[in-house]
Amino acid sequence: MTYTLIQLAPGSYDLVLDGAIVGAVVRGGTRIAPVWIAELLSEGQPTQRPDPFTELEHEFASFQELRRWLGNPPVRPAEGFG
Repeated sequence: MTYTLIQLAPGSYDLVLDGAIVGAVVRGGTRIAPVWIAELLSEGQPTQRPDPFTELEHEFASFQELRRWLGNPPVRPAEGFG
């Protein structure tokens, strides 16, 4: 499984897995205490969630931490997708 992050706007990404959009990555929180959230679009059963998801949403203190968790996927602009 290979993820790609497609940047839609600053702090907003589509999460693509093997060519299909399966979730989103968004920045929340505040400037002082940002939070990055990776979330799946489909609830599905826990056994059907793609690795490394064990929940529908996971929170991270930094974008770099989130990317490491996903296996360091490439980040592409929206116009470069497809």
